[in-house]
Amino acid sequence: MSIVPFLRDQGFGPEVIDAMSAAFKRVCDVMGLTTKRDPATELVARRIIEYAQRGIHDAVTLAEMVKKDFDAGRDKKN
Repeated sequence: MSIVPFLRDQGFGPEVIDAMSAAFKRVCDVMGLTTKRDPATELVARRIIEYAQRGIHDAVTLAEMVKKDFDAGRDKKN
């Protein structure tokens, strides 16, 4: 699974893109999402891109932060 289709004109290097793709795959797997373009996967990709733009380039950290965001959002709904 690659995040590349979601990167419209982003200037990330290959190592960062690899880390972002790994994080994207990890979060999608945990959440039971496919990587097709739908609102949920686009939101995951957007969050990963936002964190990478802020300088977070570790796949595990990216995945954990995005998963935590979604968990926090789910807690607010319950």
